[in-house]
Parts: sequence; structure tokens; C-alpha cells
Amino acid sequence: MLDIEIKNFYDEVKDPSWPNIQTYQDFSKLSAHIKKECDEEHKFQERKKQITDKNYWINLTSDSICVYKDLAYVPIPKCAYSYHTTLFTNLGWKKIPLKEVDIASTKFFGLVMHPLTRWLKGITQWIVKSYAIGDIPMLDDNQWIIEPFEVDWKQLKLDLQTEPFKRLISTVNVGDIHSMPYSVMFGDLLHKINWIPMDTLSDNEVKICLMKFFNLHEHNILLPLNDKRLHESTSNQLDLFNTIKTEYLTNKKQIYSFYKFYSDDLKFYYNLLDTFNPNWANI
Repeated sequence: MLDIEIKNFYDEVKDPSWPNIQTYQDFSKLSAHIKKECDEEHKFQERKKQITDKNYWINLTSDSICVYKDLAYVPIPKCAYSYHTTLFTNLGWKKIPLKEVDIASTKFFGLVMHPLTRWLKGITQWIVKSYAIGDIPMLDDNQWIIEPFEVDWKQLKLDLQTEPFKRLISTVNVGDIHSMPYSVMFGDLLHKINWIPMDTLSDNEVKICLMKFFNLHEHNILLPLNDKRLHESTSNQLDLFNTIKTEYLTNKKQIYSFYKFYSDDLKFYYNLLDTFNPNWANI
């Protein structure tokens, strides 16, 4: 079963006398009258267009966002995700699926960092989670983030010395949501969100930018300054991060692969740096 969605559509509308299919190639070989009925009576071409539209899948699968009235914080894993989801949750903001939010009337904002920095951090997190001991539950008081979990660092460090593991981390492009490209996560919505390049600012400067953004949209929301970050990386995580970084920087094929996968992200990020105004004069 290769073309799952094509097969599912066909199985829902097929007459018992029609042959079974597994792939789009099978569908293309059906009798002309069957394909005509699928097109005219069951709108197969519309369904095929959905299946091949990145934005369709983004609308179905995107994570929730943090909403207060007409404001919406768009969390991105590895971009101060834990801190800001906790901060806004404590302020009474609600966790709402993106597909339930009115895009036109909502003022979206979020934080991003250089795509390569996030990729390295994301691959590190993916590997660390893979060596978790036992289940990883969500926090009771913040359903955005997971509980601190125990990691089998002894086994991870042993595996890290093996050639198969080194080949894995020197060739992987996307591990999970933590390293997924911005452009894949958000599609067309990426360019409708007011982003702050967090790695060019201090923590306080980021929050001052956010308060200016809120004021521009007639919300007087005060954020705490000079408080501590959440979930600082441990020495083991930093060691793993530096190992992955070294493997990446010494592998020309992996560098080229990154630029192929993340070129849209880099274009977006460079443009953000060229146009970002911390006073939000460009909004």
C-alpha cells in the first residue's frame, strides 16, 4: 500500500464490481468509465489536488497555538518554546488548534533562530529523546511541554563512538518536529506571522519587542524581565550538540544536503534580518 490516501478515496466510492487498487498507477490504468465517474461524481481531481498540497496537510497536522483575544503566539520547538508557552499559559492564554483560528483577523507572532542552529539543536533533542528511559509524559500544569525525563547517557555515549551511529548523525536531514524546516511546518502561513529573530536579541530585548507588538495592537500586557530561562541544556546535551556540530561541519555532503532542504528557510531568515524593526514600525 503506497498511495494510502488515493486508495482510501477510491475504496470509499468504488462499486463492488470495480477492481482493487493500491497505487495511483493502478488508478491511472482503470477503465475510462470508472475514472470518469470518480472525477464527475466523486470529485477525484479535487481530492488529488488536496493530497498534493502542502498547505492542506499543514492545516490538518499543525500543532496548537497560544491565543489571547486577537493575539496568537506560534510556538516553535527549540525557539524558547518551553519558556513562552509557560509564560503565556500562566497569563491565561489558551491552547487552540491552528485550524480553529481565524487567520484573517488574528495577529500572529513568534520567535525563530538561524535555521542551522535550530537544526543542530533539534537533531540533538531527537537523539536525546530516543534514549529516554520509560515514557515521557506531558506536564500536568503546562500541556505544551514534557516532563523532565531520564536518559540512558551511558548507552548513548557508547553508540556515539560506533561508525554506524556516526554515519546516521552525519546524514540525517530531519529527525522530528524539532528539526523540521520552518517552511514545511507553516507553508504559506510562514509569511503571515510577525517573527522575532531571537538569536540576535537578548531575552529582555525579545520581551520588550513583544510588549511593543502588543501595544501596537491595543493590548497592555506586561512581561517579566530579568527572569531565568527554562530547561537549560545539561553538560551531556552540550557535549552531544558539539559532537553533532563537528560531524556536520566536517561532512561536505551533509552541508550541501542541508542547503537543499533548508534553502527556503534560509531565504526567509535572511529576509527577516534585513527587514526586522524591533519597534515594529514595519507592521
